[in-house]
Amino acid sequence: MTASPGSTIKEPRIETSGPLLLVGLEQQYPLAGNQNLPEQWQRFVPYIGAIQTAVPNTTYGVVYNFVPESHYDYLTAVEVENAAEVPEGLTKLTLPAQKYAKFTHADHVASIRSTFATIFGEWFPNSDLTPAEAPTIEYYGPNFNPATGTGGLEIWIPIQ
Repeated sequence: MTASPGSTIKEPRIETSGPLLLVGLEQQYPLAGNQNLPEQWQRFVPYIGAIQTAVPNTTYGVVYNFVPESHYDYLTAVEVENAAEVPEGLTKLTLPAQKYAKFTHADHVASIRSTFATIFGEWFPNSDLTPAEAPTIEYYGPNFNPATGTGGLEIWIPIQ
């Protein structure tokens, strides 16, 4: 399935992940646009090294509190071992264990919308799986380079 010119979506891994304890910077977005996401990530970067119990070399983008035809919250975050001390201005989010369809997005991060569109517009309608009403996760592992937007990431879609 084509996600954007020159790229394809491979079959996802089906795995249960979590629970996850995340600490990050939260912002609300209207469904009509999320043009400030890169700016949110830039504001979050200085916190990454300052969160003492952060799991190294991983960051997350979490879409949650989705209100149809209105808005959603987005959290730029790191996983922490404990959230005893959350830096001022940051939010703690606990996600229970959840079954996910985990898709690889190998292209530049700027084309992530196209991959989401392919997942929901082509892959799910042709699969036997149904998305669950739970947070969607972007997982930026150790190979992702935030300076260049390359290195790949995973999109975790919660499933029933």
